[in-house]
Amino acid sequence: RKLLGEESKRNKNGMWKGDNVGVGGVHAWLKRRLKKPLFCQNCNKNKVHDLANISQEYKREFSDWEWLCRKCHMKKDGRIGNLKNQKC
Repeated sequence: RKLLGEESKRNKNGMWKGDNVGVGGVHAWLKRRLKKPLFCQNCNKNKVHDLANISQEYKREFSDWEWLCRKCHMKKDGRIGNLKNQKC
């Protein structure tokens, strides 16, 4: 069985959506490509849980994403009030 080359995984593939992909698709694409650190890139204390978007535009740019613990992710997104019983 022939393995797909990197080029056929992208824009030459009929299933490639490019920038028209949904939020879940971008997360999945990045999770396969961005190395997950041991600790949060914001507080450096807690174990990493989430791949967080910085600009809220969900671009396919590595520099627009960071690995954060749940608490830091919720703080940055302004959703800390929804965080219940989470220890950091």
